[in-house]
Amino acid sequence: MRIVFNGETVLLVESCTLQDLLSRDEISKNKHLGQYVVALNQDFIHQHKYSETWLQEGDEVEMLGAVVGG
Repeated sequence: MRIVFNGETVLLVESCTLQDLLSRDEISKNKHLGQYVVALNQDFIHQHKYSETWLQEGDEVEMLGAVVGG
């Protein structure tokens, strides 16, 4: 199954939830998920729904964090 994560194509061997995807080492490395918001197909998903939100072929996931500084 193919999805797009932050503009990059990701191949998944089997279907998974949004929580499963975000828990993958290559995605969560050095990130605290509580500091990010996640959109699935341009709709923001609340953190408590990550584990019940199943990904489907062609989904687009964006993980966004605030940038602070000057």
